[in-house]
Amino acid sequence: MEMSAIKNMSRSELLSSISARKNEIAEKLQKGETQESFEIGGSSFTNSEWDKLISKVDSQIDEIKEEQKLRKEKQEEQQEAAPAAEPEEQQETESAEEAPADPEAEPAAENQAEETAPEEK
Repeated sequence: MEMSAIKNMSRSELLSSISARKNEIAEKLQKGETQESFEIGGSSFTNSEWDKLISKVDSQIDEIKEEQKLRKEKQEEQQEAAPAAEPEEQQETESAEEAPADPEAEPAAENQAEETAPEEK
């Protein structure tokens, strides 16, 4: 019922409207047509509304996973199709990553280990 319609109703019309709504609710309760509603955040959901919402979310998640899978496959195909980088460049990059930043740091660490080792008698 619209608010504009309620403003123009008399007291007796309002009471009869409320009474009719009470009867509707009572009939639904007797027939078992009502569902319990749960508040979640700022919203309220019945079990069937919640199930419907969750199924929509699940289907969207499945679509996103499928899309990600297709993107990954496409990217792998592009990597395989692209010419391989020169092996020398890859080896230089790998050896630079493995080499210590300070070449003198390694011997110093060895010297410290020797100095702290217990002497054998």
